[in-house]
Amino acid sequence: MLRQLLLLAVLAATPLAAAEPDRADDDSVEHTLGSDRFAAGRTISLGGEVAGDAFAAGGRVTLDGPVAGDAFLAGAHIDVRGPIDKGLYAAGGSVVVSGSVRHNARLFGGSVEVTPAAHFGGALSMAGQALSFAGTADSYLQMAGRNVTLNGSVGGDAEISAARIEIGPGARIAGKLRYRSDREPVIGAGATIGGLERLPGPRYGWSWSDGAHHALRGVGRGIWFGGSVALGALLLLLAPGFLAATSRVAATQWPLCLGVGFAVLIVVPVIAAFLVVTLIGIPLAVLAIALYVAVLLLGHVVAAVALGDYALGRFAPPRAGDTGWRLLAFLGALVALVLLHRVPLVGGLAAMLIFLAGVGALTLRMARPAAPPSPAAPAAA
Repeated sequence: MLRQLLLLAVLAATPLAAAEPDRADDDSVEHTLGSDRFAAGRTISLGGEVAGDAFAAGGRVTLDGPVAGDAFLAGAHIDVRGPIDKGLYAAGGSVVVSGSVRHNARLFGGSVEVTPAAHFGGALSMAGQALSFAGTADSYLQMAGRNVTLNGSVGGDAEISAARIEIGPGARIAGKLRYRSDREPVIGAGATIGGLERLPGPRYGWSWSDGAHHALRGVGRGIWFGGSVALGALLLLLAPGFLAATSRVAATQWPLCLGVGFAVLIVVPVIAAFLVVTLIGIPLAVLAIALYVAVLLLGHVVAAVALGDYALGRFAPPRAGDTGWRLLAFLGALVALVLLHRVPLVGGLAAMLIFLAGVGALTLRMARPAAPPSPAAPAAA
């Protein structure tokens, strides 16, 4: 699962890098590795049978053919039509699902629509601004958004958190409708519900304090993203060889990088606390904490650089040593990580693992200063 999510993040960073000089009007690229299919670009259409997993990222992503494994999709607009034998994980500006998914599905977007033709054999989770479910879910249904409409069939419980909840007349919920909202749900005549339960917890109202809180969070995220862009660009301009060597470590030794990153995250604070207790070790503790904070701050940037370098090495090797293209790929990777963070349930975990891999790669590279740097980005492992 980790390797698959890493590849999805890489794909989301590659539309610009994937363009070939003799294909200026079509920047999409598609590869089959083993039984898995990978695609990235402005407009992606996956047709035909996919024997393994499907990975796609781009402006418009359409999945028409059957997929024997899981499908991982990211883009501005996602349209899922073909049957999927395992799970579906999709995040985009708008997501429309009209096919069948045999196992679980996780859908995130500004708007998410499940049409009457859609069928889910496992649990379904949906999150976004506007959500509409009119299909069939054999198991559990979870929806979290501002405006939620449910007019389909649910074999188990349906849990909804929203400002406005509308249950259509065609709704069939075998279990309970469990909800969080400031308003009572609007239930159409003819809807069948096994039970109704209002859940405790935060309500979805609006106040000036809420607005100020969200605004401050937005400003903080903007500063963090802008600072990451500036720091990464500065490092790529001043130390391209060092970062290329670090990316190579991340690409070829990512399991070790994960372990080292986790150890740094946990062990350094413990050592610093022990040094403080000894009193005479306080200066060393201060130095250790300063280095710890610096490595954590750089870990996020290094992870994004490594993802960008991996994408260039995979899809555009001739441009892998060009600083301008490395900057573009780095920016795309940062955006991909932001999108990955927003994927429900698994996104935050995947982004954390990528961050730990960046911290580990940086630590390993700093521990091996004699390794010869290379100005070119690493080729794909």
